[in-house]
Amino acid sequence: MVLFKQVCECREEKIIMKIMKKKDTTEFSSVKKYQQVILSVAIAIVLVAFVMYGVSVFYEQPVYDKYCRQELQIKGYESQEECEKIGGLWNSRAEQCPAELAKCPRGWCDPHYTCRQQYDDVRKVYERNVFLMVSVLGLGALVLGLALKLAAVSAGISIGGVVLIAFAIIRYWSEFGKYVRLLLLALLLVALIFIAYRKFGNK
Repeated sequence: MVLFKQVCECREEKIIMKIMKKKDTTEFSSVKKYQQVILSVAIAIVLVAFVMYGVSVFYEQPVYDKYCRQELQIKGYESQEECEKIGGLWNSRAEQCPAELAKCPRGWCDPHYTCRQQYDDVRKVYERNVFLMVSVLGLGALVLGLALKLAAVSAGISIGGVVLIAFAIIRYWSEFGKYVRLLLLALLLVALIFIAYRKFGNK
């Protein structure tokens, strides 16, 4: 009888230990999932910051002051000849000048007109090149992330790639024509569907 009682108690202890172990494993799994999510978000943020800062370091953005000197704006220009000589645009005033005035202002000069156009042309080329670089890097990060086996790293790099693609599109969106925008979205959609089929199509 005593032996039977000891066996029962031993079985009860084993059952309790199994339940406690299963509970601990479940709690550990939940904590691990949260840690993976946090790690994935951190990887995505650092990846985006790394790519954008890297692009700015190796491909510097054009500076307005290098094309349009501030001293051109400070100096006054009283004639069309003076204005056009430094590459400015002379704007004539439509109103008639009163006869009693000895000196009548007949217009005003925009001294940064030509240099501003030059800056805008260079800036547009720069923005286009940044768009291409960031888009390619983002798409590459997305493909690389989906190819990796470690879940936290795979998710982080994939999310970072998606953010880079979205950032590139938003940044350069205003420079596109409506047909180019439509074509770009179509190409991105086809690329994403192709990647999805290659990654998950056979599963």
